[in-house]
Amino acid sequence: MQGYLKATRARDFERASFYLDYRNLPKDVEAIGKAQLAENLSVVLDRTLWVDVDSLSNKPKGKQNESVPSYRDLVGEISTSQGKVQILLQIVPDEKTGNRIWKISNATVSQIPLLTKEYGYNRVGEWLYKRLPDVEFLGVMLWQWIYFAFTFLLFLVVAVILTRIVTFVLAHLKVPVEKDVVRFINGPVCLLLAVLMSRSLSDQSNVTIAVLALFHGATVLLIAWAWVCLRAVDIAKHRLSNRFIMQDKPQGVFLLRPVSNVLKTSIVIIVLFMWFENLGFNATTLLAGLGIGGLAIALAAQKTVENIIGAITLYISAPVKIGSLCKFGSHLGTIEEIGLRATRIRTLDRSVIYVANAKFVDMQLENISERERISYRPKLMLSANTPKQT
Repeated sequence: MQGYLKATRARDFERASFYLDYRNLPKDVEAIGKAQLAENLSVVLDRTLWVDVDSLSNKPKGKQNESVPSYRDLVGEISTSQGKVQILLQIVPDEKTGNRIWKISNATVSQIPLLTKEYGYNRVGEWLYKRLPDVEFLGVMLWQWIYFAFTFLLFLVVAVILTRIVTFVLAHLKVPVEKDVVRFINGPVCLLLAVLMSRSLSDQSNVTIAVLALFHGATVLLIAWAWVCLRAVDIAKHRLSNRFIMQDKPQGVFLLRPVSNVLKTSIVIIVLFMWFENLGFNATTLLAGLGIGGLAIALAAQKTVENIIGAITLYISAPVKIGSLCKFGSHLGTIEEIGLRATRIRTLDRSVIYVANAKFVDMQLENISERERISYRPKLMLSANTPKQT
């Protein structure tokens, strides 16, 4: 089996044919030709069965505890419309030496036409398979890369047409849709639609196990979903910014930027973990490692985290705003900036004071700009002989 697989990977089907047993085959099977039978079986195995050579026996008599005769070994089973077909190895006499050797059983060889009918490539795949060079990348043949890339481009064209029709209908119905939403539909939604259609509607007759393993990573699908989520965060940020400006809450606009950055970073991290999980890595182990590292970073950056939380508190509760004249401690000044680490205040002497947000939020703040009126209580000095009316 190892010799057969090595020969088929080298596309040497003449040599691969020596590993098959052709005794007592039906005439219609013999008419196909030895090399062609070896090639057809290779295509079927590429599409249906991953042969683990290490799991096969190294003993001259093979495995003796299987549900097949002692002169045969079971490699695997392939489901067909007429039931399961067993891929068997069989010990047979060598035509040249007379020694008993192992070959792929004639019981399996006789089923190759049935397997080819159900698991052979379609016409386009067969045409590309015969004419393009035998070049592989990541276990996938060159003709398969070309075929699936062209198929995806076709679905992308269909998705572009569908999304353009949707935006045209919305504009024709005079539905109030802003430009960023139109770009969102024509961009990330279009790509996501193309990927979903290609994964669910594409012809599976040219898909091999190597292609399935590559598709299992879902790289393009995750990129499409990440793009959709990131653009959705941008649209939500834009909408909330306009709302805060209309409600005269400019401090909320400044808060949206760090919040959106945190959300985008979280989305990218989640997508990366999903991608690693699809590639076969243990995401739990990665999370545990990041958790330990994150704990160390959190302890080292404790003050920074406190200041960031203080900034969020200042933005949400809004005891002071940018431009407010306030009194804190023994100082009096105007708020110029509420950053993620510190608040910048310009005093009446035109000097600048930076106060950490965690400390500033706990101070007793007197917001002088919030006064709706100022109490005026002058002291009048009158002499004793001042008349009632002057």
